[in-house]
Amino acid sequence: MSGERWLDKTRLPREEEFLQGLGEQAPAWNSLREVLCASYGLEGDLAWGGNKYGWLMHYRAGGRTLCDLYPEHGSLTALVILGGEERIRMMAIFNQFSPAMQKLIDATPIYHDGTWLWIHIPEAAVDDVLMLLAIKRRPSKRKEALHGVP
Repeated sequence: MSGERWLDKTRLPREEEFLQGLGEQAPAWNSLREVLCASYGLEGDLAWGGNKYGWLMHYRAGGRTLCDLYPEHGSLTALVILGGEERIRMMAIFNQFSPAMQKLIDATPIYHDGTWLWIHIPEAAVDDVLMLLAIKRRPSKRKEALHGVP
């Protein structure tokens, strides 16, 4: 059952259902959501991603999508789309990513509208996602100071 998403469009899932279904990955889900709230001021919107992707949490800042989080039974996937300049910044810190993330970056095609990184956790680390988010949009300095983020 690992990797199955919430695909019933007729029934709006609750956060408690996501946490229970995520199982061991619930702390990763909570960590990402907490950083998105504390460092970016984003709560996220529950959205329907279609019959293939199901329910997701959509995060938008400054008129642009920052990321999407797809809860799954026993895992989760984060989607981060990087444009050309963002990809250059990502490649400048390539060696700081986990080996799994480096492999994903190398295997991900570059499209005309950007690089779509589908990051499956637990294979990649939450820190990998956070580094990509910082490339897309710097966390609020004021909130960083409050939460001890350098």
